[in-house]
Amino acid sequence: MTSLWGFAALIRVGGRTILFDTGSNGRVLLKNMAALGLAAESLDLLFLSHIHWDHIGGWDSILELNPRATVVVHEGFSKHLIRDLRGLCGELVVVGADPRPFGQGLFSTGMLDSNPPEQALVIDTGEATAAISGCAHPGMEQIVGRGAAILGKSVDWAIGGFHLMDADPVRIEQSVRALKALGVIGVVPTHCTGDAAKEAFRRAFGSACLNGGVGREIGG
Repeated sequence: MTSLWGFAALIRVGGRTILFDTGSNGRVLLKNMAALGLAAESLDLLFLSHIHWDHIGGWDSILELNPRATVVVHEGFSKHLIRDLRGLCGELVVVGADPRPFGQGLFSTGMLDSNPPEQALVIDTGEATAAISGCAHPGMEQIVGRGAAILGKSVDWAIGGFHLMDADPVRIEQSVRALKALGVIGVVPTHCTGDAAKEAFRRAFGSACLNGGVGREIGG
């Protein structure tokens, strides 16, 4: 499989198949999905966290093959893209600032205030809870805190980009401590987390700090 800069994750929960973000390149996304035996046509929901190129680069490739999919964006996306998407998918959901459910155990955090604005996905499988971020521009602590407020219980896993690539050691340690204080028991720091932050999370979480990356499967 081919690894490019960007983030995409396929999630199965509550009988639904969700693609969270689409990486930077649609051709590579589809090629990697095929290598894993995943078809674009099998997707129920396409969830886009924010407007950056390395997260939305493959949406058109997905919808070309699966125009019936529901697409979830937020009000921080371009009004022109929102207008165009309405005619290219089965249903378009535009999330505001408030959290929004998408079925049993599946929620958007709502559009969080950051530059750019971002939404994250909160999951409750009944056996575990998780918050999944694209880049965590608002801070992974804020995303996990919002997730806990939505669920009424702690978030077990923080997964995705933690946006600590350019952070100094003090900021990294603050993030580690904050997630521990919020009750997080496992992390999958990837994409824009940065090597120094990944190492800090490995020290803090030990075997409950898992590597991400292309083709990585968690749970099952």
